[in-house]
Amino acid sequence: MNQTYKQYSPNNNVDLYGLQLPDSVLNNNQWQAVIGNTPIVINWSENGEEESGYSLVAVYSDAEAQNYLSKHVYFFTINSGIPKVLITSQNQGNPNNYLYFKETENKELRDGFSNIVNSSVVFDDVKSNFTKDEQLSYFISNYDQLPYKGYLTTENDGNGTRITYYVDGSISNDKQAISEAIEHLEAISLSVQQKV
Repeated sequence: MNQTYKQYSPNNNVDLYGLQLPDSVLNNNQWQAVIGNTPIVINWSENGEEESGYSLVAVYSDAEAQNYLSKHVYFFTINSGIPKVLITSQNQGNPNNYLYFKETENKELRDGFSNIVNSSVVFDDVKSNFTKDEQLSYFISNYDQLPYKGYLTTENDGNGTRITYYVDGSISNDKQAISEAIEHLEAISLSVQQKV
């Protein structure tokens, strides 16, 4: 992707807009890592094994090479045997001291980490271990049947989390195109209901 990343670890932190990562979120130190609006527990792990929460096995960031508002930090984690690549590019604080993560949408990165971990655990078998926000995040990052070029994302408006489908470009406004778009959205909605 023509990006330059450096590796970080506890006591060897990246500075993300003044926040020292990973130390600031390990063991709920100063900031609380969250997915959606759900707090998660992150523990550093040399071997990927932890009794509970997310085992953080690697941290990479482009913070030293990117412009001020274009910095990213990737947390490579394992939870219940499922490898997950979490990303944050948050650049502002908030009253809860929440650091918002989501699963990366970069399929090549997800697949590469999954191949390294080589876990035989199937998400559907352990999804009861994950919160609804975590399940939605996983669904979005792994849903590859979008009918139009674009992407899915979760948004929390205070009344709960919703999935939004942003389409790159426009959809024709004739009756057939609108009917097809509605059918596609109903299929996505049904898939969310079945998977989450």
